[in-house]
Amino acid sequence: MVNLIDFQLRPLEDEERVWRSVIYAPPALPQTAVRVLYRRRTLHVGAEALFVALFGAARNAFWLDSSREMPGLSRFSFMGDARGADVLRYDSSERRVEVEPDNADMHDERAERGFFRYLRDRLQRYQVAGNDLPFDFVGGFVGYFGYELKAECGGRAAHRSAQPDAAGLWARRFLAIDHEKGEVYAVAICDSDDGNDAAKAWLSEMERRIEAITQPAPARTGRRPWFCFACSHWRARSSAFSATCRRTSRSSSLSACLLSNVITSAARRKYSRATS
Repeated sequence: MVNLIDFQLRPLEDEERVWRSVIYAPPALPQTAVRVLYRRRTLHVGAEALFVALFGAARNAFWLDSSREMPGLSRFSFMGDARGADVLRYDSSERRVEVEPDNADMHDERAERGFFRYLRDRLQRYQVAGNDLPFDFVGGFVGYFGYELKAECGGRAAHRSAQPDAAGLWARRFLAIDHEKGEVYAVAICDSDDGNDAAKAWLSEMERRIEAITQPAPARTGRRPWFCFACSHWRARSSAFSATCRRTSRSSSLSACLLSNVITSAARRKYSRATS
């Protein structure tokens, strides 16, 4: 989570009091004791093979990895899908969270004080008991925050997106790969008594499926789709904007000018042959 104070325009005083009270509100007492169950195995294949075999066909899946290989920073990778999870989709203009549980009907929840406070309150309902894992992540929200959430951090709601302003999984099942020791952890979080058997069944299934993976991820063959990208401002128009900024900076006290663009993409029915 970024420091919300450092990355936003200075709001009006009354707005500032509101979002400061949200960010720094005293934490609520935990309401649910969460049990962490896990199994550990030696890993004989790479992370890509693991993801492709176990989660590659899932509609909603995640793979948290680090692009920097540094001691203590990139030791663990995390991956999973929506099994046992809640899919969350947030609309900032309506302060509404669409919740799609794994085995229950979809419903809406109110987020009157914004999505960041909604996540904070949800996290603080749980108290993790008996956790001796060598990493800090024990489930929770995995997803994205859209730029439109700046309206909840002191900014202005200048645009509306056709996509959710924030979305992701409230993960309760995942794999953690220890790259240093060559091990994989299957982790299941139980936040209710009736979820204990389901968690243990998932752990046993993951053990069997991981053991059955003996080959690396298959190479991609055949035809691959092309993706075409379009910009709202092309080179000529962007150059004109840049010239305007330069003229303005010379004739005023303007010290910085930010030029942004909107890039959209849609899959086209064009393919190229894969090469080895």
